Amino acid sequence: MKKTILLQARNVSKRYYAVQALSEANIEIYAGEVHALIGSNGAGKSTLIKILTGAVVPDTGEVLLHGKQVPHGDTKAALDAGIACIYQESNLVSTLSVMDNILLGRQPTLRMGVLDRKAQRGIVIDLLKKHDLNLDPNAAVQSLSTVQQKEVEIAKALSLNAKVVLMDEPTAWLSQVEVEKLFRSIRKLTDEV
Repeated sequence: MKKTILLQARNVSKRYYAVQALSEANIEIYAGEVHALIGSNGAGKSTLIKILTGAVVPDTGEVLLHGKQVPHGDTKAALDAGIACIYQESNLVSTLSVMDNILLGRQPTLRMGVLDRKAQRGIVIDLLKKHDLNLDPNAAVQSLSTVQQKEVEIAKALSLNAKVVLMDEPTAWLSQVEVEKLFRSIRKLTDEV
């Protein structure tokens, strides 16, 4: 059975004034695959990720998801298309619960805009069970370990129906034990494809 390309970047380049950050980069990602971009500081890894997510407009090249061009410089369009990113710096609100962080800005409501906490809880519990993420929906994010916080960010990306989840240096601040736990979570997700 022939696999089809899920996400592709073709001849993507980016220059910042005199610095060539990325030169004609190409990548093809198929469903269920895990890739690691390896290189020294300044090699263009983060620039490529930012181009894939629409955060940076490339000087040349294109990004395709399921063969359709993803608009340059439009993070919402990239997210709507199914490209999510978990950055090195957390995008979570530490004082809110796991449940609130996962659906932040998208919580189901009742009449007059009142949050439907029962529906929200159901959505989050189903999502966590489906992806075998062992997180307490009521726990405040600030009480979680770093790897658990990364798992919350993964759950948030999955709640957005992401087809591709990019991670920018996800292990930078993790201990070896936490790295192994994060890798187990990633393997579980790829097994679902």
